[in-house]
Amino acid sequence: MSHFDNGRRIGRRASFVLLVCANVLMMATASAPSPIYPLYRERWGFSVTMLTVIFAGYVAGPLGALLTVGSLSDHLEERPHLGPTGPASRAPRADPVLNPHNQPISTNFLGKDSSMRAITVRDRDAGVSGLTLTDMPYPHAAENDAIVRVYAAGFTPGELDWPGTWSDRAGRDRTPSIPGHELSGVVVELGYGTTGLTVGQRVFGLTDWTRNGSLAEYTAVEARNLAPLAADIDHTVAAALPISGLTAWQGLFDHAHLTTGQTVLIHGAAGGVGSIAVQLAREVGARVIGTGRADDRDVALGLGAQTFLDLDADDLQHVGEVDVVFDVIGGDILERSTELVRPGGTLVTIAMPPTVRPKDGRAIFFVVEPDRARLTDLAQRLRTGRLNPIVGAVRPLSETASAFARHRRTPGKTIIQVADEQGMPTSF
Repeated sequence: MSHFDNGRRIGRRASFVLLVCANVLMMATASAPSPIYPLYRERWGFSVTMLTVIFAGYVAGPLGALLTVGSLSDHLEERPHLGPTGPASRAPRADPVLNPHNQPISTNFLGKDSSMRAITVRDRDAGVSGLTLTDMPYPHAAENDAIVRVYAAGFTPGELDWPGTWSDRAGRDRTPSIPGHELSGVVVELGYGTTGLTVGQRVFGLTDWTRNGSLAEYTAVEARNLAPLAADIDHTVAAALPISGLTAWQGLFDHAHLTTGQTVLIHGAAGGVGSIAVQLAREVGARVIGTGRADDRDVALGLGAQTFLDLDADDLQHVGEVDVVFDVIGGDILERSTELVRPGGTLVTIAMPPTVRPKDGRAIFFVVEPDRARLTDLAQRLRTGRLNPIVGAVRPLSETASAFARHRRTPGKTIIQVADEQGMPTSF
């Protein structure tokens, strides 16, 4: 218990004791049988009792206040850098938070005027060349937020075209903005009312589409979008899971309702989303047909696809009818895939709203949604070896722009490492 709490406790107890004494005195003067004090009882008993109560208040009140102020002074001497926003229940930024290796995560976030390193964009027309490593203010923890020290971050190459990258929910310009929406790291601060997480806890998850993202040393995230991360899962692997894992699950099962014995065609089977979709579909007992480039064949087949088609060389019509098409490419591939869906089947895409639909089936376009419970389930599958996200490349924060470039193709997910396992920033 802190000195502050001790002071308040002693003050309350002193007030209580003195007030009890005053009440005992009042009862004694009202019921004393001795005739020696009738005048005292009748004329002065009540007044004396009230004066005692007042005296108790004057003594106990200042006593509690002095104790409280004194203990508060001790408290402030011990913790000189209380966070500038929010109540004392938040984690003070001056206290070093330790990671599982008992190393300080960071001490460069003292004071409300501190800054951090982040990738930012300002000019929508500049595209990837507009990505800049710069200093940004340390994020503010709003209600129900958690501030996360980012160890590893994931991104989607096309997110520079998303409206949320450039404006907030009200449509107002929010540049310079920080892209990236997948992260793995450690909680260093909690906003007012935040529950379910603790300071120092390893977490992974999604950032909001219309707020600053994960390509930074620190970021503010709604706590409900984060899930606990076991100590035996590497941050770079965890950062590859949120968007890809949730997208694959929601597309296959929440939207397409894939079941055992059905056939699913998965485009981009060696990519971030496609590789996880292949594994999840195989686990449920579906027959999987994967597509991609020639170099992706071995990866897709190794993940569990029974058949693979090279989109540059093979005829897509050779696939035959399927129950589900899972598309991550869009364009001509999406349109041609509608002809493959058998009656009652479903085409699911994350690339673009479909302009054509299967003759006797459904066509669904969706955007992935945060889901803490599902993230927890996916992490458990990862721990038991039932799921293996493919990390294609790991780059430092300074190389984010080249990692975004569309011409760079690697199997799996490219991850940006912001800090190493000891919490120290990677080279900029």
